[in-house]
Order: sequence, then C-alpha cells, then structure tokens
Amino acid sequence: LEVMSTVGSRQGETGLLRWKDLDSNGILTFQGAITKSRKTRRVPLPLALQATLEARRGEPGELIFGAIPKDQQGRYALLRRALKKVGLKGCLHDFRRSVSMILYRKGGNIKDVAELLGHSAQVALKFYQQAKSPEDLRNLVEW
Repeated sequence: LEVMSTVGSRQGETGLLRWKDLDSNGILTFQGAITKSRKTRRVPLPLALQATLEARRGEPGELIFGAIPKDQQGRYALLRRALKKVGLKGCLHDFRRSVSMILYRKGGNIKDVAELLGHSAQVALKFYQQAKSPEDLRNLVEW
C-alpha cells in the first residue's frame, strides 16, 4: 500500500515488481511488460521508502512483494483487507488519483505527472482540467 500510495502505481504493476527493478539510486523501473500502456517508466522513490525497501532487499529476480497473489482477484482481496486493516476507505485506484493530484498541485506540469504515472498526455490533460481544488468548490457553496 505504501508504494502504491507514494508513487501512484497500479496494483498489478506493484505486485510484479522485482528487486532488479529498484536501482541503488532509488529509481523504481516499471518495465513495459507489466504496465497497462506497455511503456517502461522510471519513478524516483522518496528516501524513507527507498530505505524501507532496501532493508529487506532480496535476489534480483525475486518479486519485491512475493506474498502478493499473482492473480488479480487475489491481489484485490489482499489489498482490500489491508486497506480495511489500516482504516482507509475507497478503492485501490484512489491511490493513483490522489498521487496524481498531489503531484499536479505541488507544481508538476501535466506532461511530467502523466509520464510518472504512465498516462497519455491527452488523458491527463482532460482529468486535470476537470479537477477542482477545495478552494474552488468552496466558492461554489459560499454565497
């Protein structure tokens, strides 16, 4: 959950990561074969998350999250239980949405955010143009 909520990865991408996909500089490489778009993307990890993962590093070919079931239904069930256990509501894809909005609002441009998450620029542009900040919504309800 921490990886998904930090870098906005999909549950399938996260479950298929191998130790060889995490380099010594803290760059996580999502290989094209495991991504929805089939495009390889490289995502920098925050230092704290990199240290957490490095502390349990395994062999290059091993899955980073070997306990996650290989099938989509099994992954969903496991991750939904984890969400419930930590008291979070919503769906797993909410992590991706949250990460994209946080990056965008922190000053990331649409193209960079789209590239980090593996979105096409057109899809990202449409999404961010529709997104409203809490301040924008407040203006709608205040008279």
